[in-house]
Amino acid sequence: MVIFDGLCSLFLFAMKSKALRYVILLAVISVAGVFLIQFGFLKSTYSFSEKKFSESATVALKEVAWQILNATGNTAGFDSLASVEVITSNYYVVKLHTEIEKKLLKEYLIEELKKHEIY
Repeated sequence: MVIFDGLCSLFLFAMKSKALRYVILLAVISVAGVFLIQFGFLKSTYSFSEKKFSESATVALKEVAWQILNATGNTAGFDSLASVEVITSNYYVVKLHTEIEKKLLKEYLIEELKKHEIY
């Protein structure tokens, strides 16, 4: 009877240890899953904000180019207004082929960037 009790307690200890391993494994998998989901949400949010910024900056720069051409009286340039070139994520180029006053450019840029909530 003593041998049987020893075997039963050994078996129960082995079962508890095995069940504990499964619980720990499931907890690790669950935590890893939560981290992966959070990373996916973070990446998606960052991508969306980058896209929104790029679109807003492009529209604002086009409006500034239009205002400068209008202010200089170069209305013939409206048809040839080039699109905004995105060189890098924070470097944009607009070619106007007209002389630009620095103060006028600064005023228009600040106004449009504030309007589009970039500045």
